[in-house]
Amino acid sequence: GNGPMVSAAERRADFDFRLEVFGKFPRTVHHGSKTLAEGSWNKMSLALSESRATYWIDDVWMATMNINEEHSLPSVTPFIGLYAFTTAFSARKFRVTHEPSRLALVVP
Repeated sequence: GNGPMVSAAERRADFDFRLEVFGKFPRTVHHGSKTLAEGSWNKMSLALSESRATYWIDDVWMATMNINEEHSLPSVTPFIGLYAFTTAFSARKFRVTHEPSRLALVVP
């Protein structure tokens, strides 16, 4: 629970990265604004390296955070999970890829 968390919602577009399960809010560069489409599938993408993380919702580039001494990863081995705060959801087609165009944004 201490690594970077990305957030999305149907009625809010002001979420970004969190650390320590809402305990810290790292400095984030915001790129876009997008809410989840209610009642339909939404695509969420994340690019993660040891120095930076960035994410997209339905191919809208949302936010980027730097990973450094102040906001570090708890491990170099990523653990990926899904969590719903108050709304039930389903996940499908989970995959890990190496898309060069997206990785170029997080690998120095």
